[in-house]
Amino acid sequence: MARITRRRALSGSSTAAFAAIPAVRATRHDGQSSPLYGVPCGRAKGIAEGGSLIVVDFASPTGVTVVPQLWGVAMAGTGWKENYESPAWRSAVRALNFQFVRQHLEGLLGSIFPFYNASPNWAAIAPFVKYVRAVFPNAQLQVGGAWFPDYMNGRNGNWRTASAQDINWAVSMWTQLANYLTAQGVTVTYWDGIFNEPDLQGLADTRDTTVSAAVVAAVSSAVFAALRQINPDWIFTGPCTAWWNPAYNAAINQAFPALAYNSFHHYNGAAPDWRNVITGQGVFYGNQPFPTDRRPGLINEYNQDVNGGGPNGSMQAAVWCAVQLMVGAATQNLAIGGYWQVSPDARFPGVTQDGIAYAPMHLLSCAGQHVIGTAVQCSNPGTSPRASVNVYTLACKRGSGFGILLTNYGSRAHSGRITLQNWPGNPTGNGTIEMWQQFGHDRAGTVAILKVERGVIPHITLPETSNTILYT
Repeated sequence: MARITRRRALSGSSTAAFAAIPAVRATRHDGQSSPLYGVPCGRAKGIAEGGSLIVVDFASPTGVTVVPQLWGVAMAGTGWKENYESPAWRSAVRALNFQFVRQHLEGLLGSIFPFYNASPNWAAIAPFVKYVRAVFPNAQLQVGGAWFPDYMNGRNGNWRTASAQDINWAVSMWTQLANYLTAQGVTVTYWDGIFNEPDLQGLADTRDTTVSAAVVAAVSSAVFAALRQINPDWIFTGPCTAWWNPAYNAAINQAFPALAYNSFHHYNGAAPDWRNVITGQGVFYGNQPFPTDRRPGLINEYNQDVNGGGPNGSMQAAVWCAVQLMVGAATQNLAIGGYWQVSPDARFPGVTQDGIAYAPMHLLSCAGQHVIGTAVQCSNPGTSPRASVNVYTLACKRGSGFGILLTNYGSRAHSGRITLQNWPGNPTGNGTIEMWQQFGHDRAGTVAILKVERGVIPHITLPETSNTILYT
């Protein structure tokens, strides 16, 4: 079973295949023309004369491992049929080549099992089964996060106790689903929380109608134990709360000690400092066997709005997505990140609109292929950015390759040189690297070749509200 420690994040779970982005000077990923790379949206502010904007030292690891799953995407179940049956959607999402996907079962459990002891209606999930591997050929799959059918336990938001009938039926539904997916050749790596956001269900009066932690623990532990009998190599996560909720986590950790990660969600807003958001109980680290109140944390949704007013709103969301994921990786060895998928009624932010991927999706795709491996020290790591330079930096190396993500979340462009110390596999520091940059109205980003001499990129501009990835 994969584990997470202060020094090791989900090692052994990364996907082997990474698709390279072609290096075409000043060309968008979708092949359309674009403004020249590096042109600032505002007047650039230079760094101290003779100094470097960023210094990266590849010989100084931080103790954090960044895995491709960090840059994953979460998909809402309500959009399965409408999305998976659309050739334009399938083509756009496949091109993104995500490495990790969380498939949310919202609404589908009741469609598959319309009443107690019902024969499964597998047609409800057929489009997903038919296309999932074609759309996500290189991704590890996480399944879970469902609201139970309304007929169970006096409607979904009013669970006071977990009756034997409901527990037995929950086990039956999930095991039938697991066996069906296995028989259809759908490979699942992770099973997520059985309830979705139980701490928010019944919003009319949360204190009286939220599903109790004891009920979530009782139902989830019974289902997970049954699934483990089907495949002991599956990795279990939960309880999929709306935010970090120690009561729910403590209950399920005690009821199901084999739980790998405590999963939770984060909603849009400023980038949190995870050391403050998460209590000092060591949620992101620990030694196996974990104490019942301490288990590594897994954030499987960033519910960040990407529909904030046209392309600029999407770009702003892409920047915040980068900031949040990078801060999590830099401070707490965050295991997995996720982004929400749009539903047909557009209530949720999404991956595509009319077959065109949003800016955050291109960011997650590019970072998931290049900004992975052993995180290393840099002069401006983002946890305490320079007062005048609002740039977060995350640098990683793997073998002789590396990837560096620079996110300028400010309203001013910054220019300067980048210094690469102890370039892995290249003692001279001479060569070329590729730069992907996303800013302004350019959702897909442009790719260009940069020349490096003795470990120095002589000049680079980070436009306002932008993401830049340097990689080999």
